[in-house]
Amino acid sequence: NSVDSDGDGYEDAAEVEAAIARMDGVVECAVFGLPDAVMGEIVAAAVVVRKGSTLTGYDLRQILSTQLPGFKVPERIDITCSPLPRNATGKVVKRELREAMAAQAAKQELSKEPHGNGGAGDDR
Repeated sequence: NSVDSDGDGYEDAAEVEAAIARMDGVVECAVFGLPDAVMGEIVAAAVVVRKGSTLTGYDLRQILSTQLPGFKVPERIDITCSPLPRNATGKVVKRELREAMAAQAAKQELSKEPHGNGGAGDDR
């Protein structure tokens, strides 16, 4: 799980994105590295699904685990019906996705019980 040389994110993103894009109900997706306090960086994905899709992060991980090596399967997945953010040239702005997901993860860490719960309920 390493960051690629141009700083755009996870170096195997295209392979993982292609696997996700083949799934029924997926409109578009972006895969990127997300900072993690324990691992340094984890694989994350933002997935846009068609309205009414029942695809969950768990489903997505289960399917990907049969198609990709474990270290390429995203640990954190956000599923939405909203389009991914794009720049003026139409390229997905992964930096925005990464920042939003990191902020969400930080908020979840702050809301955990003072004594922790051993990771139970963590949907990564």
